[in-house]
Amino acid sequence: MGALKQTMRHGIPIGSTQLFKIHPWSKHAEFGIWIGNKMVWGQGYATEVTSVVLDFAFERLNLHKVYLTVDADNPGAIRSYEKSGFKQDGILRDEVYKYGQYVDRIMMSILKHEYLNISNCSQ
Repeated sequence: MGALKQTMRHGIPIGSTQLFKIHPWSKHAEFGIWIGNKMVWGQGYATEVTSVVLDFAFERLNLHKVYLTVDADNPGAIRSYEKSGFKQDGILRDEVYKYGQYVDRIMMSILKHEYLNISNCSQ
C-alpha cells in the first residue's frame, strides 16, 4: 500500500515519488523519490515534491514519522532532504556496492511535530 505521484514538468514526467512500508500502528512510512531527467536536477523539484508528499503523509495519513535512506555519495539529495526538514539518524556503513566500491547509506527521518514547526514557520 502506498501513495505514488509522478513528478511533472510542462506535462512531461521527470520522476516519481512514493510512500511505502506504511505501518498503520506505528504510524510511519518510508519515502522514496527518483528524478530521472538529469536536465532538471538542481532546480528544486525534488524539494518541492518532498514537501507535497510530507504534507500528505502528516496531514492526510496522520503519520508520526517519515524516513528514508540515501547514498552518502549523493550530496544533492542529502541537501534537498535537509531543506525539507529531514535529520540524519545514522549511517549504514558500506551498505551499497556501486561503481566498483562500497558506499555508505545514510538513514534520515522527520517527525510530524518537526514538519509542523517548519510548515508553520514558512506561512
